[in-house]
Amino acid sequence: ISGSKMIFNSTIDNSDKTIGVVNNSLGDKFVAYIPLDDRPVNVDRVKYLAQSMGYTLKMPEADLYSTKLDGNGTNSNGTKYGDPAALSRWLYEMEKSGCDYYIISLDQLFSGGLVSSRYLTKKDEIFDMDYVKQIFENIVNNSSNKVYLFDSVMRLGSTLDFEGYTMDDHLELTNFASVKRKDLKNENLNIQNIVKDYKADSNGNLIKVNIRSDKLERYLGARERKLKLVDYYFNMIADKSNISLFIGIDDSSNNANIQTNEINYMKKKADEKKLDVVIRDGIDELGMISFSKLVYDFSKINVSEANIITI
Repeated sequence: ISGSKMIFNSTIDNSDKTIGVVNNSLGDKFVAYIPLDDRPVNVDRVKYLAQSMGYTLKMPEADLYSTKLDGNGTNSNGTKYGDPAALSRWLYEMEKSGCDYYIISLDQLFSGGLVSSRYLTKKDEIFDMDYVKQIFENIVNNSSNKVYLFDSVMRLGSTLDFEGYTMDDHLELTNFASVKRKDLKNENLNIQNIVKDYKADSNGNLIKVNIRSDKLERYLGARERKLKLVDYYFNMIADKSNISLFIGIDDSSNNANIQTNEINYMKKKADEKKLDVVIRDGIDELGMISFSKLVYDFSKINVSEANIITI
């Protein structure tokens, strides 16, 4: 809610202006959190939320999940994005230490962050993806864990000043992606057909785009990689009651575009797998939303009966 703060409260003492909040119901347990990237909206605001609720939040070192735009150096892994292998080792240590509660950005865990998830193709996986998947599967397959996952639908344009992509590239790709594609339905709505139709409009005509072919192919390769990762983890978390999933639509639009079949495919898979998934506009708030969902799930408070104060 823009410009306001909502507090779920059961005991309010107006005499001394004290406002109570939902108590931490996890006791001495802690929450392991892998953020989307190192921007304050994904780090500081989630930390403040956890502190305000009395929860202990553990995070890996910032170097493991930071994004560097062109001209800003690299992380210790020698790249401009996070380190999925090192993050997986951190998750392994969290699991060994008895952690039962996880909030994980899948863009970060599988791609090193939001920006790099728009750039990486399958051939760019310099980290050990098999190891990353093994640790991820150990976490979600442990039924005593409660795991909150969040991911994104790739935006229309590229990221400015990342790995050589310019403003002109961003605008060209945004215009290219904004064109309506063929509306795929039922058995035709699959990854192979979605990828096959990336370059064509709804009538099957090739969409013109003024960008270097290698940049276009990398952009489309990143879209395909993300779709295949969705397919992987949807299958992995199917029928698991301990998993909650949020998917944010980056650069969401009311018009049909390159995202439309991707989103519809996710909805179709979610229905088939009976997943607890929310698909919504926006991506940068999903760390806070996931944490809020955890608090709601474990606070054992009946929100309909609680006092809700808007300040």
